[in-house]
Amino acid sequence: MTVERELRKEHPLAPTTILTLLTRLCDKGFLLLKKEGRSNLYEPLITEREYLASESRSFLDRLFDGSVANFATALCDSGVKKEELEELRRLLEKGEL
Repeated sequence: MTVERELRKEHPLAPTTILTLLTRLCDKGFLLLKKEGRSNLYEPLITEREYLASESRSFLDRLFDGSVANFATALCDSGVKKEELEELRRLLEKGEL
């Protein structure tokens, strides 16, 4: 499977754009580049869960000064459905968040 072929399905990009994206992901520590002959093989260095956790913390810090309470207040003010808040409460009680 090639990155270009997979991206073409949903996000067609020029090969040079893909190479730039992959290079930047390597520079930022998200991917490891392995040369195999004339091919480049990329290996993830972090899991999707680790990435989402890091981005979530960054989002919370940037927009809500790191305050979960401020974030929860904003969620309630945004029109989040009661069922969604109940699901969040259940996840918190189970320790799944």
